Amino acid sequence: PAAILAGGGCQHGLAVMSAIVAVFVQRRVATLLLALGLFVFGVTGWVLLPVAALPEVEYPTLNVFANLPGASPEIVATALAAPLERQLAVVPGLESMKSYNSEGGANIQLRFALGRSIDGAAADVQAAINNAAGDLPHDLPTPPNFFKNNPANRPIIVLAFTSDIMPTSKINHYVDELVVRRLRSLPGISQAFNADEQKYAVRIELNPLALAARDLSPEDVRQAITRTTMNRPKGKLIGGETATAIDANDQLVDADSFKQVVVAFRNGGPVRLSDVAEVTDGVEEEHTFGWFNGRPAIVVGATKSLGANVVATVDGIRNSIDQMRQSLPPGIHLDYVSDRAEVIRASLGDVEWTLAMTVGLVVMVIFLFLRRLWATLIPSITIPLSLLGTLGVMSLLGYSLDNLSLMALTIAVGFVVDDAIVVIENIVRHLEEGETPMQAAIKGGGQVVFTILSMTLSLVAVFIPIFFMDGVVGRLFREFAATVSIAIMISALIALSITPMLGGWLLRHKPAGETADSRLAALAERGYQYVFEAYRVSVTWVLRHHTLTFIGFLGTMAVTAALYTTIPKGFLPDQDNGRLFGSAIVPPGTTFEEIRPILMQIREIVQADPDVAAVTNYINPDISGFFMIVLKPRTVRHTTAQQVLARLRTATKAVQGAQFFMQTEPEITISDPGRAEYLYTLIDADRAELEKWAPIFEQRMKQLPGLVDVSLNNQPSGPSSHISVNRELASRLGIDLQALDDVLYDSFGARRVAEIFTDSLQYYAIMEVAKQYQTDASSFDLIRIGNKDGKQIPLSAFAHIEPGTSPLAITHSGQFPSEGISFNMAPGLSLGEAVQRIHALEREIGRPPGLQANFEGAAKEFESSLSTQIWLVAAAILVVYIVLGILYE
Repeated sequence: PAAILAGGGCQHGLAVMSAIVAVFVQRRVATLLLALGLFVFGVTGWVLLPVAALPEVEYPTLNVFANLPGASPEIVATALAAPLERQLAVVPGLESMKSYNSEGGANIQLRFALGRSIDGAAADVQAAINNAAGDLPHDLPTPPNFFKNNPANRPIIVLAFTSDIMPTSKINHYVDELVVRRLRSLPGISQAFNADEQKYAVRIELNPLALAARDLSPEDVRQAITRTTMNRPKGKLIGGETATAIDANDQLVDADSFKQVVVAFRNGGPVRLSDVAEVTDGVEEEHTFGWFNGRPAIVVGATKSLGANVVATVDGIRNSIDQMRQSLPPGIHLDYVSDRAEVIRASLGDVEWTLAMTVGLVVMVIFLFLRRLWATLIPSITIPLSLLGTLGVMSLLGYSLDNLSLMALTIAVGFVVDDAIVVIENIVRHLEEGETPMQAAIKGGGQVVFTILSMTLSLVAVFIPIFFMDGVVGRLFREFAATVSIAIMISALIALSITPMLGGWLLRHKPAGETADSRLAALAERGYQYVFEAYRVSVTWVLRHHTLTFIGFLGTMAVTAALYTTIPKGFLPDQDNGRLFGSAIVPPGTTFEEIRPILMQIREIVQADPDVAAVTNYINPDISGFFMIVLKPRTVRHTTAQQVLARLRTATKAVQGAQFFMQTEPEITISDPGRAEYLYTLIDADRAELEKWAPIFEQRMKQLPGLVDVSLNNQPSGPSSHISVNRELASRLGIDLQALDDVLYDSFGARRVAEIFTDSLQYYAIMEVAKQYQTDASSFDLIRIGNKDGKQIPLSAFAHIEPGTSPLAITHSGQFPSEGISFNMAPGLSLGEAVQRIHALEREIGRPPGLQANFEGAAKEFESSLSTQIWLVAAAILVVYIVLGILYE
């Protein structure tokens, strides 16, 4: 009775499925219109889909900046960064906090969990900055600010502005006002910046000897300037029928007007600023300069905001630049240095061609085996229709047309065609049994509904574990898995609706001998029989040798496990997008004048390479050189980016006075590692212990085979002059330390002593002692400090100078001192092998308990994904067997 009931239930289910298929087969016009609607939906989605290199995988990231010009890295770390870090550490959703504290300012990078709203995080960060305001130095020139940052922090477009007739400061003025400000307002732009800004400033260079001769100190000059120039509200006169605005020449605007400032009166006459200082029109940051192919240039870059599409953003920039170009003076020339959209379009074009070729090959194979023109035409229609429907759904889900989604569509072609073949084969079988095309389509389609359902569910089940993957890898492949799954499900729906309708309409039964006269058909038939006979023989042998077959199965499992443990493992393969980045690091104490010829020598070597198209380089305020190297198109050059990099690495070793580090531009950058692609970080609450062990790890990592460009991110301590104050003597002379700090800041801190307001920009008057008095510690003997009675006391009267060293930069991870060691890998070494060798080095060295070590960026994500990979594979297999067990009982 149970068997009878089961049989009856099966027949009833088959009847229901056949009835569903019959609706589509019998209502041909409705089914065709549904197909047309799916086609239009897919084409619309194709047009609307944004274009990108890879799916959006960036962490929500904010950068907090705080400036204190003239402050040493130690003061910045303790007085500026530490109060901010204490408040920022409790912001919800914060995954990591890292600060870089150098001379004059702090940069704090905050990375939040992938699911954290960037706008909500921004509001919490602003509240934390407000809470820290009471603990920050009172003389900050501007409050701390933040902006939403692209973790990759690589410009999506780089422009170079040059001129044969204008100085760079004049070019900078036009570029900043007419280009950079407009770029910042464009959609998709996180930041637009001058990499080598030459902003106008009034430079005031004091002469300590002239000040001493007139019994003046630098602080007297600063206070006189502050009193003399200002820009404040003045009100208006209201009387009778008129109202008159009040204005005055209270603001000084250029060097000539500052020269006339009266600092003091001596011997009945005025002492003007020009008597004790050289006042000139100059630039705000004298230690910044840039070049494009050897010509002085203003280099402008733009980074995209989180979630913005690279291609659409770059297209918007190019359209805006074409309009901005018309407003620039004729003497300024614009060059496009780098454009990431070009590489993305080229790579997507290759993948799209591969997808089209895949569809063509599949259709050809179907024709060879089915040997029927109309039977081949049906999957030729349903395969593109399934892919177009997938594109439409992708558009609704906010996905992008990128390398991974296109690869998913390419792979899906193999799954999609299975559904069509199963239905067509069954319809043809019923036609050969003598049924009419309509009957064969309804019955044949209804009989395979359960088969199509089981195929679809089992294939989709494979990707279920990927949807639960965490981190960047999970976010990266989630779109890939979803795209394949969507294509498979849409293919199943088409196979049970449009395919049977087309089969009942187009397929006809052909007697066995009808195509005998065709040589091609006869040849295809013989080939099919050979394949069928070979398959029959192989299956028969397997079925008769159960033990050997099972041993082969176990052997396959063993080989798979062995290969999994031995195969090299990495995060993402090296990519050739035609761009290299380099940084030139000079020894501590190197001056701006000394680094310029070194950078010129490196540039000449790089530009002489036959595969290099353009070189842009600039010096930043901490006296480091940065290079962007654009290679010729891949179709023109004969070597890959990695080969060019290796060649340049060898050629630049001959340059004396600097270390030159290079790396290719990765498509996905989790965080900025520094001078190389990967980062290994040491963290210790005890800074002395960290400073002891970091060089040890660096030297030992340099000895590991396969690691190149190993270096500490922070340079060794540079020379410093320590002022040791006799506090008792200073008190007796009426000197307080506030006055000492003020005078030193006035003299050697490039201090902003006045702000100049214009209609669109703000400039500063910068004061310091003349360059010839900044060369060594003997200049301190010329400095005078005013005491409480107004007398000028030499610094040497109550203090002496002790030479020493001080850090050039201080890095914090979390709230603890840290030191990063960046490294690249030689060709042939996988990231997995590099990580294993570094971990083995840790065990060999035996670091102290307080010293923590971890990887950051791509290496950290690699470790995280590797630890769960085997479990995800096992979960995928388990899910497939569960689904098949449920379906087939």
